[in-house]
Amino acid sequence: MISAQKVKGSNPFGRTKNLTIIIHMMELIFKSNNIVEISWVKHILRSHKIVFFVLDESMSMVEGNISAIPIRILVEKNEVHKAKKLIQREQENLKNI
Repeated sequence: MISAQKVKGSNPFGRTKNLTIIIHMMELIFKSNNIVEISWVKHILRSHKIVFFVLDESMSMVEGNISAIPIRILVEKNEVHKAKKLIQREQENLKNI
């Protein structure tokens, strides 16, 4: 997972030029207000060594988790198909339980 703290040039507010460049190289694959789903998707991506970035995770908590700001997960553009396929397969596996 990439975070603002790991990106060179981070400032206290989490906004950086380098971070903007990284986000443009990534694509949204999952969006939810459910922190359990977000955690589950992060686990799937980590276990398959797919680099990802989570947006608005802190904002969701600051807002009191009122579902106004969904948490978004981005992956590198060359990993989008693989990541979506993994998530879809795991969702199907859950249905079969």
